Amino acid sequence: MSTTTLSAQVSRMLSVAVLGGMLALAGCNSDIHKTAPSQQEEAIATKACQLTTQLMQRGDTNHECIKVELDRKVTDTFYQAHAILEDGGEQPMGIRLVDKESQEITIVLRGSLW
Repeated sequence: MSTTTLSAQVSRMLSVAVLGGMLALAGCNSDIHKTAPSQQEEAIATKACQLTTQLMQRGDTNHECIKVELDRKVTDTFYQAHAILEDGGEQPMGIRLVDKESQEITIVLRGSLW
């Protein structure tokens, strides 16, 4: 095999390796981005935010929930999430979907005694 042919083969192999690495990175990168929440998940997050505000104002704080972000769907009826508060703080929580049809939920604020 000539040096030119060997050089061309090595060059092609490097190109394939670099392309494969780029595709692998692209695949990893897509795992980082969340998919858009469904309408049901948006409704769950909205209700969870309202409940969070009510619970915090019943306690010894006067915080208000601005938004709840669903971090992970653990089961069909349970999410790990966190509330973003008006002061920039965050409150981790668990959200349980009690009734899918009415979208009734319960929340547990982590680190709280409610």
